Amino acid sequence: MHLEKSLEFPVGIYEYLVRKANSAVNELFISISYPNVRIKFLELKRKGSWNTVDWLFSEIGKRLIRIKEKYDLDFGDQYTKKEVRLDFRVHDTYREIMISGFTKIPIKSFKNILTIVVWSWIVFTTGVKPNESENAQKMLDKFTKKVEEFQVYWNRKSRIRKPLDRPRKCYICGKEAKFLNNWKYEHNGIVEDVFTPVCNTHSSRIF
Repeated sequence: MHLEKSLEFPVGIYEYLVRKANSAVNELFISISYPNVRIKFLELKRKGSWNTVDWLFSEIGKRLIRIKEKYDLDFGDQYTKKEVRLDFRVHDTYREIMISGFTKIPIKSFKNILTIVVWSWIVFTTGVKPNESENAQKMLDKFTKKVEEFQVYWNRKSRIRKPLDRPRKCYICGKEAKFLNNWKYEHNGIVEDVFTPVCNTHSSRIF
């Protein structure tokens, strides 16, 4: 069995996390349509600085490099269809950050990226950091709470241990994986087999 493609997580999982990020701040500032995630910052909403958006773009870029190295991932290049790419577009009334090939990013890492995206949106639209404002902190906490509930729900799902098809890194901690957790994802009546490489310490996890 060829498992390389199966190690990409289902699009529906990423869509759920994006919905929760938007819901936390009550704005549809993140859109997702395979293979792209677009994060749009409107001048109309701005109370903070554009420097926050510049910082976010730089930080996501650094994190993608660390993710690739930590989990020994093949993000591809411009000549492959499995490319992970980061783009930044500046317009008169908004700035947009786009992440292409997001299904190659492990869910834990994608969740962490969304957390700094939500944090940045709050700073950009309120002019204050979450730890400087009770209302701003509530928005960030709303997202992190939903993510915690999401992780608990999915990690309770049954899974079957499968042997590794090649040496891999644990998608939870980045250490040497010992096997694949094979679990099921069902959406619109279609059931997918999904595989998460894990070490012995995180054998009970899929995210």
